[in-house]
Amino acid sequence: MATVGCGQSLEVARVNCDSILPTFLARLRIVLMKMKPTLAWRCVLAVGVIMIFAPLLGARPGVVRTLDGHKIEGDITENEDAVTVSQRGIQTVVQRSNVASIEYTLSVQDEFNQRLKKLGKNDAQGRVDLARWAFERREYRLARQAIREALEIDPNSRAATDLDELVSAQQMLEANSRHAGPPSTAATRAVDAKVAQERRLLTPDEINRIRQCELKSTDVHTRIRLENNVARRFATDMNIPVSQFLARPLAAQAVEIVAEGNGRYNDDVRILSDPSSLLEYRRAIQPHILTNCSTVGCHGSPDKSKLVLFPTVDVGDASTYTNFYILQHYRRIREGVQPSSSPFSPDVTAFRLIDRQRPEDSLLAQFSLPPEFAQFRHPAVANYRPWLKSQNDPHYKELIAWMGTSLVPNDPQYGINYPIPGDVSATEPVTAPANAPAKQPNNPARTP
Repeated sequence: MATVGCGQSLEVARVNCDSILPTFLARLRIVLMKMKPTLAWRCVLAVGVIMIFAPLLGARPGVVRTLDGHKIEGDITENEDAVTVSQRGIQTVVQRSNVASIEYTLSVQDEFNQRLKKLGKNDAQGRVDLARWAFERREYRLARQAIREALEIDPNSRAATDLDELVSAQQMLEANSRHAGPPSTAATRAVDAKVAQERRLLTPDEINRIRQCELKSTDVHTRIRLENNVARRFATDMNIPVSQFLARPLAAQAVEIVAEGNGRYNDDVRILSDPSSLLEYRRAIQPHILTNCSTVGCHGSPDKSKLVLFPTVDVGDASTYTNFYILQHYRRIREGVQPSSSPFSPDVTAFRLIDRQRPEDSLLAQFSLPPEFAQFRHPAVANYRPWLKSQNDPHYKELIAWMGTSLVPNDPQYGINYPIPGDVSATEPVTAPANAPAKQPNNPARTP
């Protein structure tokens, strides 16, 4: 017994069963007398368990304040005579006569659901704000749910996309800190600074150029701005009826201007958000690369002799697009062949990380598979663990579909001068495993 002011007592870890269920116990006694002894004892044991845990059934989180100023937080269960508060398995019973107030608090899930119900059907920004609220409470699953709904309403929402990146980065940071002792924040910043110093990020104009080349006429949700009457000028120069050309979707206008304008109009075609294929890269592909490839101990280290990626992604576009550009252009030569002078040579002398025509042969797919399922093994690296399980892994199928279907089919010529660290001139030939893959659907094992 514990006394808490005003002569009122708090009974800890004690429930008076006779006062709670007198009628039930009386009837139970009659039933037990008619049963066989073994069965009767089983029933008594079951009832005992029920009586022990009964106060927890229907409990709700909250705060009980007593008349003498005490505050008790926990899972609250009420009956006519008393209030039971459960705290880490310890039950405290407060008599009704000593209860000043009871304040119930919602769980994060419940409060999230209530806030979500109050939002309008098309309130994308409200869902972004809700996602940020969940993120601040480290409820990343709820944050992603709100972000997903916001992007369904407004696929071009930059705020939702940026927050999605932030959630991914935070999850990866916490995952890395659990699996291996990460460098300190200062050390990580020093590595990032060295990488940035040795390798520049792409400029906004270069990012715009990549978007131009990756844009499809079906990207109706991509935000586009055509400046200086470029659509009218292009149509006039190409002898296309202006009204007819302007009636086309904005994405279709932009694609044709870039494809047929010989570069004369490119500066006036501004792609303000990700085309669908690059949005998919940002959401579905990039998080795996950041977690498994571009860490400080792997491809995130500033080493000119190997593939180097930016180990972190800022809220903007620069590092995202720079890493994508590197992945698109990086190659490793095949055994027994000489590399071509052109990264887009039709001769298969080298394997690419991103291969749009042969996505199953891409190094990004092959190096991400376990050796027993891969045609070409990842170079020996301490503690490297492939992030794909097999060719039946849903993430593998998603990766293959992104390269082979989502991206434009032909390798684009961006016209960007950006040396690729660790390209074919500085890498070893790609080699196949000593043994054939254990499982290789539809394709025989072969040596590159």
